[in-house]
Amino acid sequence: FIVAADWIIDLGPGAGPRGGHVVAHGSVADICQSPESVTGQMLQRMGIQQQPTSEKLTANDGKTPVATARSMLKLSDCCRHNLQNITVEIPVGVVTGVAGVSGSGKTTVVFEGLLPALQQQLGLSSDASHNPGTLDGANDFAQVMVIDKGLPGRSPIATPATLSGVWIEFRRLYAQIREARRLGLTAERFSYRHPDSRCPGCRGTGSILVSDLNGATWWSTCPECHGRRFNRSTQTVAYRGFTVADLLSLTIEVARQHFTALPRIARGLDTLQGLGLGYLPLGQSGTTLSGGELQRLWLGRCLSRGMPGVTLYLLDEPTAGLHAAEIELLVKALRQLTAAGHTVVVIEHSLEFLRQVDWLIELGPGSGPAGGRVIASGTPHDLAACATPTGEALRFTGHMLSN
Repeated sequence: FIVAADWIIDLGPGAGPRGGHVVAHGSVADICQSPESVTGQMLQRMGIQQQPTSEKLTANDGKTPVATARSMLKLSDCCRHNLQNITVEIPVGVVTGVAGVSGSGKTTVVFEGLLPALQQQLGLSSDASHNPGTLDGANDFAQVMVIDKGLPGRSPIATPATLSGVWIEFRRLYAQIREARRLGLTAERFSYRHPDSRCPGCRGTGSILVSDLNGATWWSTCPECHGRRFNRSTQTVAYRGFTVADLLSLTIEVARQHFTALPRIARGLDTLQGLGLGYLPLGQSGTTLSGGELQRLWLGRCLSRGMPGVTLYLLDEPTAGLHAAEIELLVKALRQLTAAGHTVVVIEHSLEFLRQVDWLIELGPGSGPAGGRVIASGTPHDLAACATPTGEALRFTGHMLSN
């Protein structure tokens, strides 16, 4: 069952009403010696009865084993919805994936257990309508950041430039241009939301909402500014031939090529490029961004700006619509967060993503009343040796091969 973890938690002994108990915990040898542990029996049948001596999967930069994480976040007595009064332990300072079949309790344990429990400890929430459980090991955390499909940005006023935070650096740059200073234009004036700078026809959105006789509505390019968002007077200021409206038409990749000499701008664009978003125009309307693109833009904002204090990042299926190569870029970005001392917890179904995380927690074994239990935890290689839905999927699809 476990080939690299230092500690195992085995829940059972059976399914449904027959489960919900911690039947064994400890090392591989401890699990194998427990008469009630189905996991221990399976390990013995596989000929694994003690801790392997092979090199463990490692976290972050490949030098620090997961088992040496600074501490563990421990959420106890979590019994929301179908969760059966479970205890979940999450290593601090690494990327943890939360897996399981649909309806197994992943969203509940993360967003109705872990999130409100930490918010209450940080004084960010006074909601006492339900008890999310008891959280230990969170004293070092200063804040929690949720990155999911519900993030703001689904409006025509939002763009990759603004969502990522790089636009404010462009505005500051343009305010320093001699012509801008002569005209008295500050950084605020280079916002397409400013009343004196935006197109009066579309109010800076670059598009207008139209409807037909049947009541159907859609966004159409503004006939006055032709999607450029700014009025003509604001477009008299240019940097190396580019007005602010011109910038919005550039893709992130092309803009990166033109602004490599400006560190603050280049850093933000490099981060977005590293997340696989180089194809997006800086001024693309937020209404046309996918959920995966939106999450990566916010992630890029966090990476380029940094977060004050140790942060717990919670992500909900950020790989939606991503190619395997893009998933690899996403994992690299998440490791940048953990390298900076933060902790990342991701709800995911993607096997390509799950095989690359530092630690996996699987809920199940089934959905609804048949789920709600921690049925496995450990490194991806640990779960690939486990007879659980995720373990079997990793193993039989060839995602987890022998070391």
